[in-house]
Amino acid sequence: MPNWKKVITSGSNAALNSLLVTNGITGSLLGTATTASFVTGSNVYGPYGSNSVVSSSYALTASYSKNLVISGSINNVDYIDFNTGSAIPTWKNGRIFWDNTEGALSVYNAEADITLQVGQESWVRVFNEGTTIPDGTAVRIVGTHGDVPLIVRAQSIQVSGSALGDNQIIGIATHTIETNSIGYVTTQGLTRGLNTSAFTDGDLLFVSSSAGLLTNVIPSAPFEVIQVGICVKAGPGASGIIFVFPTQPIDFGDLSSAQRGTYQYGDIWSYQPTGSVGVWKHGRSLSGSYSITGSLNATSFTGSLQGNATTSTTASFALTASYVKTAQTASFITGSNVYGPHGSNSVISSSYAVSSSYATFAATPTVQGVQGIQGIQGITGTQGATGTTGAQGIQGIQGIQGIQGTTGVSPGGTTNYVAKFTGATTIGDSQIFDNGTNVGVGTATPGAKLEVNGTIKTTNDNLSFTGTSLYAGNADGTIFGYTPSDGISSITDLPIIESGWVSSFKYNGQTLERCTAGESITKGQLVYLRSTGTWNLANARFAANSTPLLGIALDTVSATATFAVLLDGIIITAEHAQAGSITIGAPLYVETSTAGTAGDVTETPPANGGEVIRLIGHNISDITGGVIIRFQPDNIWLTV
Repeated sequence: MPNWKKVITSGSNAALNSLLVTNGITGSLLGTATTASFVTGSNVYGPYGSNSVVSSSYALTASYSKNLVISGSINNVDYIDFNTGSAIPTWKNGRIFWDNTEGALSVYNAEADITLQVGQESWVRVFNEGTTIPDGTAVRIVGTHGDVPLIVRAQSIQVSGSALGDNQIIGIATHTIETNSIGYVTTQGLTRGLNTSAFTDGDLLFVSSSAGLLTNVIPSAPFEVIQVGICVKAGPGASGIIFVFPTQPIDFGDLSSAQRGTYQYGDIWSYQPTGSVGVWKHGRSLSGSYSITGSLNATSFTGSLQGNATTSTTASFALTASYVKTAQTASFITGSNVYGPHGSNSVISSSYAVSSSYATFAATPTVQGVQGIQGIQGITGTQGATGTTGAQGIQGIQGIQGIQGTTGVSPGGTTNYVAKFTGATTIGDSQIFDNGTNVGVGTATPGAKLEVNGTIKTTNDNLSFTGTSLYAGNADGTIFGYTPSDGISSITDLPIIESGWVSSFKYNGQTLERCTAGESITKGQLVYLRSTGTWNLANARFAANSTPLLGIALDTVSATATFAVLLDGIIITAEHAQAGSITIGAPLYVETSTAGTAGDVTETPPANGGEVIRLIGHNISDITGGVIIRFQPDNIWLTV
C-alpha cells in the first residue's frame, strides 16, 4: 500500500487492511467499546469478530464508556493511570482504586468494613479463637492457627523478677474480629473509625493493665511499659484515628550486655569481667576496691569494713561508737594516738578510734619494756569535743490514765440485716437482708442470689450481667427477655422501654439518628425521606410520598427539629388509628390520607386510582391500646 499523505475513512463499512504510521496519529483509532468486544491472549476483538481485530502491537490509547472484562493476563504494561477524581467505589472483594482523600492506592479484601491504603499501613492476617476482639483492641501473639498467628487481647502485666518473653505485642485490631474467625491487625500505620474521646491529639498510647485497652498514662512499675502508638485525632464515636507503631516490653535481661537471671530484693548491678569482655551482672557481693566519698551509715555489718594496716581511711569514715570494741587492757591513749599492746608499731590515729583487734600490722612488733615511774600530773588540758549521743535509755514509767472519751455508737439491729446509721450515734436495720445464701433489697425472703422488691434504675442507661438468660415481667403479665438460643448477644438487643407495657412505646432494630423533620411528626408515625433530605409523613395517595425510603419516627418533633427513625425492626406503639383492631399476622400497608391520616398504616390495601400499594410489615400482636409491628418495608410496590 503506498505511503499516502492523508487517509480518510468514513461510514460504518470503511476499513483498512493495514496502516503504516511514521509521524504519529492525531485522535484515536479506537472508538467506544461495546458489549460485543472481547480480548484474547494476543488481540482485541470488536463487535465484528475477527474482521475487527486490533493487533496487540498497535495498542493505542483509547477511552471506553463501558466496563471491559478481560480473561487472562495483561502483559508488558509500562504503567496504569487511575482516575484521581472519581468517588470511592462500592465494596467488592479484590477491587483496587485510587482514594483521592487519602492520596493512596486502596484495596478491598474479604472484610467489607475495612480498606487497605497501600504504602500507608501494614496488616497481618490473624486468627481469633477466644471471645470477640473489638475494633481498636491491642493484641499479642500466643501461638499459631494453621499458617496464621493466633492472637488474644494484649495486657501490661507485672514483671515477676526475671526476663519475660511471652508478651509480644503485634498491633491493633483494624476491625472487629469475631470468635473462631480470620481477621486483620494493623502492625504499622493509621487505624481509623475509633472512639478516642478519652485522649488528646498527640498523646502517646500504651497497653493498659486491663486486657485489650489503651491508656495515655505510662504504667507504673512493676507493670510493663508497652508503647503501641500515638493518638492522631481524638474524638467520640468512630471519628478517632491512631497511628500504630508497637514496641516490645524491655527488661534488664533484654540488653545484650546484661546477664539474665532471677532477681532478688537488694540485688546490685555491677560490671564484671567474663573472659576477655565485661558484662553486667546482678547479685549480693562486690569484689575489688571501691572509693567512697561522703558518709557511710549502717545499722549493722556482717564481717568487717576494715582492711589491712596499709589501707588509708579518712576521718569522715570513722565508725560510730556502737561498732568500737573496748580497748584491750594493754592499750592506752595519749592526746593524739591510741597505742595497742605492741607499742609504737601499733599506733592508730585518734581520729580512727577503733579496737586494736581491727588492726593488721605491717611489721613485726617489738616487746614493750618495763613501765617507768609515773611522772607528776600535768596541767589539765582543754575540754575535748562532745562525744556522740549515747544509746537510748530504758522506757519510763507509764503515765496516769487519760480522761474517758465520749460515748460510742449504740448497737442495735436484727439478725441477717445489714446495719446502717439511724442516727449520729445509733445503728439499726437497713433495707438489705443477707441470710448467707441470698441477698434481698426490700425483702426478707430472697429467692435468688439477689432479689430486689422494687424498680432498678441506672443513671448511664447501662446494665451489665453474666449468665444464660435475662427475663423481665410487666404489668399485664407478659414476659420478655433472652436466652442464648434467641441469638441475642447482649442486653442492648432487648426492646427499649419508655414507661410500662400497656399503651407504651418500645422498639428494637436498626435506627438512623439525627434525621431532620420536614413537618410536625408524632413518634410512631410512618415517614419517608424526601429528595430535600427531610423526613415527612408517608401517604399512599401519592407515589412520591410512599415509594422512597420509609421509616417509623421514634420521637415527637416539630418541623426542622432532629429526631431518630427506625428503618427495620420491631416496634410497639399506640399511635396508629387501627391500634387494637388489626388482625394478628395481617400484612400492613401505607395508609392514604383519604382513608385515615397521613403517617398511618392499614391492613386494607389502597384501591383508588393512582394510589400506591406498598407492604411495610406485619402485625405481630395487639395489646391493650397498642399494636406490635414487625416493620420491614418492601422495596417493591404497585400503583393502582
